[in-house]
Amino acid sequence: MVPDIAVDEGWRRKIVLDAALLVALVGFTSWLGYIGFLNGGDFRYSEAAIGWVEHFPYVGVNHWGLRHPVVFPVALSFWLGGVNEFSLMLPMKIYLLFLILLTYLCLWRAIDRKTALLASALVAVTPVFILPSSSPSDDLVECFFVAASFWAFYFGSGARTSPSLLFLSGICAGLAFVTRETSATMVLYYGVLFLLGWRLPRAYFFLIAGGFLAVVAIDSAYLASMTGDPLYRINLSLRLASAYENTPITVRNGFDSVGLVAAPRPIQVVLMLFTSHLFGLTFFLLVPAGLWLWRNRGKREPQFDIPCLSGLLGLIWFLTLPFLFTVLWMEPRYFSVTVYSAILVVALWLQTPSLQRISFALVALLSVGGLAMIYLDNKSLMFGENILIALARTTDEPIYSDPATRNGANFLIKYTAPGHEVAAGAPPPGGLFFYNPTSSRLEEYGATAKIEPDSTWILLRSITEKPKLSARVLRASGLEAALPVGVANRLDPPLHRVSLYRLPPRE
Repeated sequence: MVPDIAVDEGWRRKIVLDAALLVALVGFTSWLGYIGFLNGGDFRYSEAAIGWVEHFPYVGVNHWGLRHPVVFPVALSFWLGGVNEFSLMLPMKIYLLFLILLTYLCLWRAIDRKTALLASALVAVTPVFILPSSSPSDDLVECFFVAASFWAFYFGSGARTSPSLLFLSGICAGLAFVTRETSATMVLYYGVLFLLGWRLPRAYFFLIAGGFLAVVAIDSAYLASMTGDPLYRINLSLRLASAYENTPITVRNGFDSVGLVAAPRPIQVVLMLFTSHLFGLTFFLLVPAGLWLWRNRGKREPQFDIPCLSGLLGLIWFLTLPFLFTVLWMEPRYFSVTVYSAILVVALWLQTPSLQRISFALVALLSVGGLAMIYLDNKSLMFGENILIALARTTDEPIYSDPATRNGANFLIKYTAPGHEVAAGAPPPGGLFFYNPTSSRLEEYGATAKIEPDSTWILLRSITEKPKLSARVLRASGLEAALPVGVANRLDPPLHRVSLYRLPPRE
């Protein structure tokens, strides 16, 4: 146990120094992994946040709008700083820092400073936590509240039972649930602990249930008072689930449309742990760490108790999502809680005396692997739309483009470039047309064919994406031809190229 950090000035200075190092690390990985607005779930969260700012009190019209732990901070950020990309990103970066600092303080309090700093730094270099933090996302928010529930349970149970911390654990689990329904898994987790009677007399688990139900009751009461439907949240979620249930997954070059190795679901979920770049090398080290934990499963010191509890959480989460939430696609981002739990196990294993000689090398391998995966992630999904927005800010005349590109840029044009017009469809004679050859899904916007430039159009600008460092290395070394097509495309993805044309004037 560490000294009383509330009164020891030396410990305060160490906390401040470590916190500064962690903030700097998050700053670096955030820069390395910056993606920005994607016009997906972040668009719907932003719409709901604007609804709260402009029409308080507000009720979301889809299940994204009901994820209040995501929406409320974004609404506050918009209210204070206006609707812009910095305001979009700020709440998620705060959640990320809260998750890292929570991990640091809890592990220091329970074990020691070195272990706390290691585990927190590993979170800060793991892609599944860094990449979603560029814009509103439920992944990071859910993981933060699950982690907060876990730590409140740990410190509220054991030798010194704290009813207030146990109730807080339930509240955090409830906040995780209203962030995303996958956190219903926490009910199963605490149910298993209840049956085992782990760390607590069973009666105390009803305090956790009380905190959880209090959050759900307040949320349901508000929605019922505004809509007249006490099951409003559940009905919206079921409606979305039925819409996604029969959505096909396309496979190309051995990978499916979400970037996972194509395989039957039970096999794919295991392969995902070792092949998804979002997890880095975490699960490769979890294998020996798990064996270490199994051999010491009967010990109750904090260095064994914490990984046992977190390992159980990660395992239950991993088994529940693919086999109970069957309408979910197997996207790695849904498993951030499993990754967080794995990091705790690995970090504590790396601190064992038997690994003293090689622990630094293993930590370096984890860190470099995580940074490499952050760098290699495809961050140019909105390349065409972002160029269109930048061009629109430089001219007062309308720019025309295909419906899909225009729709992707619409939100940021409206709120970050007001007064500049982007229209969908063919331009008039003498007008400007932005050509994005990689745009797709035109049929969703009523377009029957893609507009293609012809020889009479005047090319004003052509902009090509810069290749990644990995692409330049592969091309120079000649190794690209020897790699599987799917792997080569990740290291050297096709470059986006867009053009701005002016049509000839009417004769």
